[in-house]
Amino acid sequence: MNPFVEFYIRAQWRNRRETATEGAERLARLLRELPIVHPALNRWFVERSKGTRWFEPLGSMPPNPAELEAALLRGIPRDATFRKPSPEDGFTLQAWNGKELRRSWAEFRTTIGAYDTKWRAFNRFEFTFLDNTSSRDPLFQLEVVKELIKLVVDTMEPDCLDVAPVEWLSSVSEKGCPAGGWMSYVRDISLCDFPIGIYAEEAIGEEGMLAIVSRKIFANKDANCRGLALDLNESLSVPWR
Repeated sequence: MNPFVEFYIRAQWRNRRETATEGAERLARLLRELPIVHPALNRWFVERSKGTRWFEPLGSMPPNPAELEAALLRGIPRDATFRKPSPEDGFTLQAWNGKELRRSWAEFRTTIGAYDTKWRAFNRFEFTFLDNTSSRDPLFQLEVVKELIKLVVDTMEPDCLDVAPVEWLSSVSEKGCPAGGWMSYVRDISLCDFPIGIYAEEAIGEEGMLAIVSRKIFANKDANCRGLALDLNESLSVPWR
């Protein structure tokens, strides 16, 4: 049996014009709290040059906002033919926590400060986990994930968030948010009409609500979870399309 499971935690919000300094302050608050949620999230590395596989620490820990601002301004390494991002594209950063034998692997990617009044730009904070559920401290446990959601919601203030297997988010609308999944957060609870069978928890963030499809991890082969997630997708995704 493969002990690894791959999941996303994907938070999104529409136009929000922010400077690199403001984005770095948000990111610093989040990174400062991550090791308290789980010890595997206490260090982060970025690729310094495109295609070189040369990684270096994202910055000192506890995080220094000035170092994070510099990383946001550098962005993700790209080849020389890629166009220079325009200001309305915001600032993008990608980092990972390193790989160790029989340990859980995590990566995050964020776009902060994107704005476009015509096309309603997307900002996001996205965790990807390749979790070793047979380790002593697996990441994918209900309480760990809920604490991560609270932290992302408090620091990034997204409009919505989904927790789901990678292939699930690929099978539904990638740009739709919420898209349903194991868990979904909605900031504006007036939009919520959760189907029967969904657990709902209020007080996530100042005004949001968290919907939980199942108390167990959403598995690909679990027909009941997939059915509830489809219902959740249908009830939540309309406002974002």
